[in-house]
Amino acid sequence: MKQEERKKASIAKITSFAFEEFGSKTYAASSMEGICKKGHISKGLIYHYFANKDALFLHCVKIVFANLYAYLLKHRELYKSGDIVKDMPQYFLLREKYFAKHPEEKNIFNITTMHCPKHLQKTVEDLRRPLIELNHEVLFNNRSNHPIRAGLKEEDVNRYLDIWQHFMRDFTELYIGDAKDDELHAFFKGAGEILDMLLFGVLKV
Repeated sequence: MKQEERKKASIAKITSFAFEEFGSKTYAASSMEGICKKGHISKGLIYHYFANKDALFLHCVKIVFANLYAYLLKHRELYKSGDIVKDMPQYFLLREKYFAKHPEEKNIFNITTMHCPKHLQKTVEDLRRPLIELNHEVLFNNRSNHPIRAGLKEEDVNRYLDIWQHFMRDFTELYIGDAKDDELHAFFKGAGEILDMLLFGVLKV
């Protein structure tokens, strides 16, 4: 095996067991020693390629973000009807379906969104940039058929929708896993109704 091939094989092995470690624990509870133990990897080898736990975690985060981004783009036709009430629930359901198939990646993703170490937040935000831009495209650009009402500022509406996506993530998780067709139908109906009320209000004026 050539040197470059050995390097790729070593990094792939380290990455695989790093996913097991970071994908099943909190960041604080994860350790380089745990990864070495899981994969029977020498400390010399793991530190040869990754300076510390932060570097290896960010390596895994980059892979998770890239995989999710590629999956969402592959299924783009499912959330590009131009109707925000239909597209937003579909988009978040699609995202959670991906994580249902990749639970280790979901745990790593959740660490970055809910429990990210402060000293890694800026780097994680930079790595997440393509996903953030895709989120904004779905959240904001699908409003072409629904102009904002008079008196509201565009930036305020965008901030409102940005906050709403965090609620949407939790809402979709209730319908993922072994969901049946009737449960998924209930998800779309419920999400659509909630979004309709959030966007268009509940009081007759």
